[in-house]
Amino acid sequence: MTIVFLTSDLLAASKIVPAAEYSLRTVSTLDALREPAAEADLIIVDLNGLSVEQIASAGSLRSGAARPRVIAFGPHVHEAKLQAAREAGCDAVFTRGQFFAQTGAILRQFAAAPRQEP
Repeated sequence: MTIVFLTSDLLAASKIVPAAEYSLRTVSTLDALREPAAEADLIIVDLNGLSVEQIASAGSLRSGAARPRVIAFGPHVHEAKLQAAREAGCDAVFTRGQFFAQTGAILRQFAAAPRQEP
């Protein structure tokens, strides 16, 4: 399984690497995410460095013949960003604490899920 992780937080990326038994690529901007998203089975989006408008555009990552799963996480106090991710069509949205407390289980859950057909 190929995972692409959008984050500008290098510490967050280092927390995922041990839990990822899969191919993991980290990118720091939405523009940099576009190309690897086409090959990804799972996209993880760190909402912390994105605006609500940028989060809304994350739904466009789910185009093509077989769409990757998209999960997002962000600080629990950023309710508008968490809601924007839900509205953008993310398959799952977690608070930062939930995501990092359960990273291994979340990745295993989504690794078992097939890519979505349009």
